[in-house]
Amino acid sequence: MDKKSFTLIELLVVIATVTVLAVLIMPALGRARHAAKRAQCANNLRQIGIAVNMYADDNWGRIPENSRGLGPLYSMFMWKPKFPGNPTEDSRDGLGHLYPEYIDDLDVFYCPNAVSRGETFIETKAYFDTTGKTAADYEFGYAFRGFNPPSMLNQHTNNVLAHDINRKIFPKILLRWRRANSPYGLNVLWPDGSVQWFGRNPPNDNQTDAEALAEIQAIEAETFSEE
Repeated sequence: MDKKSFTLIELLVVIATVTVLAVLIMPALGRARHAAKRAQCANNLRQIGIAVNMYADDNWGRIPENSRGLGPLYSMFMWKPKFPGNPTEDSRDGLGHLYPEYIDDLDVFYCPNAVSRGETFIETKAYFDTTGKTAADYEFGYAFRGFNPPSMLNQHTNNVLAHDINRKIFPKILLRWRRANSPYGLNVLWPDGSVQWFGRNPPNDNQTDAEALAEIQAIEAETFSEE
């Protein structure tokens, strides 16, 4: 009995069909992976929200001080740089104050969607008193940035407490560009601990500081415009 074999034309048809299916399926798989990572980022922010509220309960209502060493635009840093005058007894800054007493897993501070993770910011540990990772993939909202004294949690109930990094960052002390966590939008943490996703159209992971600030202010205005 003769065995039936594929002709060249039939083989080419099969290859073309598989190729078309792959082209159709790959974008959907990419979106699904991004959505899963986005959900993990949101869960991280929820844990950060719980930790900040616990910290405030233990510190007369104040959130962790932040931006002490680098200025308010760089509140994602978790450790103070070794600048003259910085206290040596506690080198933590910003979200770093939550570790390890309130959050004992450093991975909570890093978003899987981020293009460049915090440990790539500084190549040498000598600049920071830290175990290696220098910056988080989240930062305090503009109303909560600062120190001396740190902000009161209950004074800014209509402001974003923290959010995904939503801008391009490349200050002089950093060695690499760092883009927004996602070009498609950002997760936002409110003072009550809730987290919301806000889309960005058109997608953009290269926003300037001014554009990123305007985005946060627009989110706050839209969210509380009916109150």
